[in-house]
Amino acid sequence: MCSRPPSLSLAGSKKGEGNFRLTMEFAPKAKVPTRIDALIRDEGGRHFDTWRAEYPEVIPWLDKQLAVNARQVSAPRSPQAWIRVRGGCG
Repeated sequence: MCSRPPSLSLAGSKKGEGNFRLTMEFAPKAKVPTRIDALIRDEGGRHFDTWRAEYPEVIPWLDKQLAVNARQVSAPRSPQAWIRVRGGCG
C-alpha cells in the first residue's frame, strides 16, 4: 500500500492549446487524497519553447515530489527487496 497519496502536475496555457478547457475540467475531478498542482500559462502550445519555459517551475515541483518519496521509502538492498518495497505503489 502506498504511504503517500498521488500528486499530479497539470500544465496548460489559456491561448495556444486546444485542450485547455478539458484540462481545467479534469483538475477538480480528482478525488481525495489525490493532489493536483496546475501550471497555467497565458500563452503556449505543444512545442519545445513552451516546455523549456516551464522547466524552472516544473523541475523544483518534481524534485519536491521525489524528495518526499525518498524520505518515506528506505533504499532496498537487492532487486528482490525493491520489488517487495514497491509492490502496489506503482
